[in-house]
Amino acid sequence: MEQQTVCSAKASVVGKLNARTTVICACNPITPNQKYDTSLDLETNTGLSIPLLTRFDLILILQDE
Repeated sequence: MEQQTVCSAKASVVGKLNARTTVICACNPITPNQKYDTSLDLETNTGLSIPLLTRFDLILILQDE
């Protein structure tokens, strides 16, 4: 990463992690019924912008069939 650190703030808790730290995040689909639609792309399903998605080295999609 170009910044060497990752900062996160949630519920008044602020954390600053070195870039060598693994960062794991999860999100639910934003489609109307909150189910992942395989006919749509990842950006549309999650509501995350492409610049943010490109910062992840690995993206896994887990579905409960």
